[in-house]
Amino acid sequence: MMKFVNLCPHPIAVRHPDGTETVFPSQGNARVSVAYRQAQTVELGGHAVPVIEGKYGAVIGLPEPEPGCIYLVSHMARMALPQRRDLWSPADLIRDAQGNVVACRMFEVTEPAEGGA
Repeated sequence: MMKFVNLCPHPIAVRHPDGTETVFPSQGNARVSVAYRQAQTVELGGHAVPVIEGKYGAVIGLPEPEPGCIYLVSHMARMALPQRRDLWSPADLIRDAQGNVVACRMFEVTEPAEGGA
């Protein structure tokens, strides 16, 4: 049996076609570290608005792979480690009338790069 560990800072609800849901409570927070630097400014409405560049680093709060375990993480954390097939993200999101995500219908995994594992 596959084990799921939600490493998003909020519960993840998966809505099934019959309307029922499976909810995974948060069990941690895997996040990508990022360092910013100002690259330029742009003038908008008479004001100088900074434009920054982000350099993405390590994913913090993510355990090593464990056989039979899937880690539910943000899209950004998953994309930072495309070689990790054990990282899944919510996909086909369901939103309420205010636009807030309330559930998903499926999960997404990153396709290995050409020539990769």
